[in-house]
Amino acid sequence: MTIKTYINSREEMCIENNKPSHVVKYLLLETSGLSNANFYLSMNNEIGDELKTKCDNFLNQYIKKNIPVDYILGYRYFYGYKFKVNKDVLIPRVETEELVERVLILIDRFNLSNVLDLGTGSGAIGITIKKESPRCNVILSDISDEALEIAKQNSKLLHTKLEIKKSSWLENINEKFDIIICNPPYIPLQENLNPRVKKEPSIALFGGSRGLDHYNTILMSVKKNLQENSIIAFEHAYNQSAEIANLIKKYLPNYEVKTVKDYQNRERFTFASSFKM
Repeated sequence: MTIKTYINSREEMCIENNKPSHVVKYLLLETSGLSNANFYLSMNNEIGDELKTKCDNFLNQYIKKNIPVDYILGYRYFYGYKFKVNKDVLIPRVETEELVERVLILIDRFNLSNVLDLGTGSGAIGITIKKESPRCNVILSDISDEALEIAKQNSKLLHTKLEIKKSSWLENINEKFDIIICNPPYIPLQENLNPRVKKEPSIALFGGSRGLDHYNTILMSVKKNLQENSIIAFEHAYNQSAEIANLIKKYLPNYEVKTVKDYQNRERFTFASSFKM
């Protein structure tokens, strides 16, 4: 069986089981160890029994058990970097790459240096900022020991020097920051989720009845952690921006609020700043 034939047959299997078929190529590419170019040049080559068996096992986990692809592989690419992920951390999303991109622009434009990645999970946000802007002093924090261990491993794998703290939001954080970045759990409890998303840790998914509980908890105590000139950067669901803006105005009435759309034209990010951005 050629690689091309294998891909066609397994894509049909995915479609029959109502699963996205592009996963077949991605799993095969990552498992083969080939570069993108060599992978596509190898379409007419025999797949080989070992590679076929391994990919079939992965696809069985994906199709039959709804295991997310990134958990199967054990890693996720984020902003061009390879991050270790497992069932103890949320899988970093493309939208969060957009948040990081915008934060990096702010760091450069306003010469910000003290950064907190609040609720870090795998460490993707904070570690990426440290990689892209090495002069920054970055702290990663999370309540989950398991998540902090993954963040620690990713920091080591990506050769970054930063501080890691265990904290329930800002409870154990005493430093002041130029910028606090947070992508908290924001899914309402009653929302119906894709079976694969349900495999991710619930602590990293749900944010109370309306999905806003964690924003409220953070904002009601964040003032003590903000420098005089500071920014808070939130990611949130597309329909939560107005309520988050109201929470910011409640707890930080002197802060300017700006909502930013993602590349899909959805209101995905809210920035609060003590100065005009």
